[in-house]
Amino acid sequence: MGQLTFGQLIKQARHERGFTGQELAALIGIDAGTLSRMESDKQTHPPAPHVLEQLSVHLRLPEAAMLRALGYLHDTDAPMPDVAPATLRVAAVALVLQLPDDQLAPSIKQLQRLRRGVSARPSPRTAPPPSRSSAPVGQPGQ
Repeated sequence: MGQLTFGQLIKQARHERGFTGQELAALIGIDAGTLSRMESDKQTHPPAPHVLEQLSVHLRLPEAAMLRALGYLHDTDAPMPDVAPATLRVAAVALVLQLPDDQLAPSIKQLQRLRRGVSARPSPRTAPPPSRSSAPVGQPGQ
């Protein structure tokens, strides 16, 4: 049997993890109709990078497996770290060029973080350091 399509891969992993379509869609932040189109390979654009990341986390699927199923990686034996950086750049550009306009800005920001070597996962929000005074800016403290 040949390699699974992206939709088959996602659907199989979802069933193995025991999620309904609505549960998984809610976890990854998309609507159930979008997930259904993904699983039936009827989506016109590949998923945005943040959707791939969330699918990877919740379905415990390597992102490389999803990129292979989407046709962006062809060496099925190579683990993700062994993929040439140029290949990853080409795959990333191909994905970005196919994104709808409303997904371009968040995807570009995520790619810029990856390029700098920072994790693509959002960092936890931390409170700003406490100020020395509770007085408004420009007024001396009491």
